[in-house]
Order: sequence, then structure tokens, then C-alpha cells
Amino acid sequence: MDAFVAEKLRAVARQISDQRRHQHTEETLDAVQEENQKLDRWKNNFLPPIGEEEGGGTKGGGGGGARIARTNVTEWDETPELIELGTDERQFRVGRGVTIHLLPLLSPVARDVVGRPVGGIQYEWVSDNARIAKFNDPSKDELVAASKGTAHVRIRLAGTAILSEPIVFEVWNVDHVLLTPRQLEIPVGTRKRIVAEVTNDDGVRATNVLLSWSHDADDQLIVRIKPSGWITGNRVGVTNVSAGAGDPGAGGVWATVRAEVRVVVNPMGPGPGEGFPRLLLTGTDIDPDTNTIRPGDPEQPALWQEPADVANNVWWLNLDSPEADFAMDQMEEAPEVWRLFHASKVVEMVAQVHMQKEYTGRGDAENSELWSRHKQAYENFQIQYGHPMWEKLKEFVLTGEGLE
Repeated sequence: MDAFVAEKLRAVARQISDQRRHQHTEETLDAVQEENQKLDRWKNNFLPPIGEEEGGGTKGGGGGGARIARTNVTEWDETPELIELGTDERQFRVGRGVTIHLLPLLSPVARDVVGRPVGGIQYEWVSDNARIAKFNDPSKDELVAASKGTAHVRIRLAGTAILSEPIVFEVWNVDHVLLTPRQLEIPVGTRKRIVAEVTNDDGVRATNVLLSWSHDADDQLIVRIKPSGWITGNRVGVTNVSAGAGDPGAGGVWATVRAEVRVVVNPMGPGPGEGFPRLLLTGTDIDPDTNTIRPGDPEQPALWQEPADVANNVWWLNLDSPEADFAMDQMEEAPEVWRLFHASKVVEMVAQVHMQKEYTGRGDAENSELWSRHKQAYENFQIQYGHPMWEKLKEFVLTGEGLE
């Protein structure tokens, strides 16, 4: 009965979340993202000068760019001359019917003539054979593996003739998928891989085919899964994982035997990744652990960080939280309400970064698990009391009334 009620509540929350997303236009989300990129770079002035974030400031991105530790704050330029890819891989295999985000896969960085990164860049995505691999929207990095064959993809700086070197995508007709191991235990905040051995319709086998992945837990945040099969343990629990290509109900092929994944307590706690922490937007930016856009969640805090996010050194501005949703509704008539909310969350993030460093940087003199416990307790209280309080505070913010 408890599981049934919980699922119904989650379904209602998802419906509310979907309705809220439709209320905010793409223009509004683009404006919020551009503003967030500026604030995210600006906040680094208040953090230790610990690195350059590759891929920073890229529109529609935010996911998975490599970060290089440095001793000085990065110099950013404004005149791009070339596109540098953050991976040595130039050829990928993808199952037919799979849709994949390429920004976290390729980690492109626009650079000037002397190699300095250029922020605020918009990319366009070009395929030389849209029948095989296509982009429904050239301004977005979503590649659709449409049919068997090979296509070459390039990245272009919007409004220029500057192109990346070509990347080859070989689309496979998947005939069979076998997952190994069949059982996997992952401590929270760490990653392990399930290998998907794919056989195509020509009888060729490979373990490097990018696929779609799913799991059957009610709480979808128990694990986070990349198209390559790397799984991050995020919350303690058990789930069964599968992988495949295409719609299972319309000719798609998926593994017939699932792999059991058990996420267990990590006594060490997840450690933060290198480089400057990033503030990303739900519903817009890409989750480094899944290579897909992180959906918002009205049941989570406005400034949201899961254990898996700690390892990626990211925080999320949860646009489906009641506070964020209310502030975004005021953007047209009272944009200062949104800017105040947005800025306050950036300040809160900076404070959390310093607190996290304080709690986890003392080695044997401090139990790093204390920070995780305190942060989780704080966020639980935010959810328990903050959300219902905001239902009452909306009228007060707008009119000064409504607290009786």
C-alpha cells in the first residue's frame, strides 16, 4: 500500500512538473540559461583559483566537460578561432533508435588564436548524412541514430565558418544485447560499469556500442547511467538495469536478462571532483552521469545536489521547485524578483562550497560523513517546511499581504 501511494504521489508530482515546464517558453529558458552562465563564471571570483572548466559557458551544455587543474584563474577571450575536442575518440558506434547528447561525449571548447577558451559560444551541429544520423534541431546536440550506416558529424560555431574536425558515427542494427556482470554492488557516489556486449544484424560483436539504458526502481535517482554503461550509485537501494536500442514495443531490441545493481552506503562519502564547481539548470543542462538533460523535481530543494553530483562537482538550480517556479513567473513584469532569487541561490552555493571544504578537508581530524549528514538534514527540512511556506509567501512577496 505504501509503495502504491508513493507511486501515485510521484505521478502527480510529475504531472505538476510537466505543466510548469510548458508554462515557461523556450525564450525564457534561454534567457535564464544565459544569465546563469554569467553568474556561474562570476561566482568563481569568490572561490579558490583552482582550475579551468573545459566546455564552460557553452549554450545548451553544462555536462561532462573535462576539467584541468591549474594554479591560476583561467583567462577567457572573446574571439574564437577553432574548436578543440576534449576527447581523443573520433569514431563511435551507436545503436539504431538511440538518441544521444554529444556535448558531454565530445566536450568541445572554442579557443582563440593562442589557445585561450572563449565563453558564451553557441554551436551548430552538422551531419553529412541525415538519413543515418540526424539532428532534429541543428542548434541542439541531440543526435538521433536513424538507420544503419556511417555518418560524419562536425560542430560549427554559430554564425561562422569555423568547424571542428569530423567525428564518425557508425549506426548498428542491434540484434542482441548481453549484460555482464549480472550482479553489481556500488557504494554511493562511486561508479562501476556494466558491459553491454552487442551483436548486430551482420553477426559482429562489440562492447563499445552506445545504447539507451533504463532501470525499474520506483525512485529513478537510485542510480545514474551513461550510454556507455557506467553507473553511478546515488541513493541506497536495489534496482534492475537493462540496455538496448529503439522502442521495446515497436521493434527495438533490449537485453532479455537484466542486471541487478545494489547501491550501498559509502563510509568515506563521495568526494568532490576537480576544478571550479558548476551551477547547472534542470530541464536545460545535461547531467554528467547520464548524458541526458536532468529533469526538475518539485519535491527537491531549489538548490539541489545529489550524492552523485558531489563527485561531478555540480549543483542544480531546480527550476521546478516552488520558489523557482514562482520567481520565473514574475520575469516579464518584475524581473528583479527572479534575479534576486537566482543571485541568492548562487550565494548559497558559494557558501556550501566553502562549508563542504571546511567539513571534508581536515583528513583524519574530521569525519567527512558529517557534512553529508548535515547537508541532507538541511535539505530535508527545506523540503518539509520550505515548500508549504512558499505557497503562502507568494502573495506576501507580490503584495505584502497574505500572512494572516
